[in-house]
Amino acid sequence: MYQRLSNSPEAEAGRAKAPARAVAATTYVQDIPSADDETIEESGVFGRAAVERILGGKLVEERSLDGSPLPPRF
Repeated sequence: MYQRLSNSPEAEAGRAKAPARAVAATTYVQDIPSADDETIEESGVFGRAAVERILGGKLVEERSLDGSPLPPRF
């Protein structure tokens, strides 16, 4: 079934219209922690607090286990 669909005229037309992907020359930069960096184990925080404080992350949306959105906590 997949083979038939991938060889269909519609699929061929979609591939023809798709822009060619340019291979970007990226350089590899190794991130080495310094001696004064805080480790998660020594921080005393976990979960959302660890992501926000240590990693600088931001919660976009929080949902309960049943999938319904939770009101933001400030």
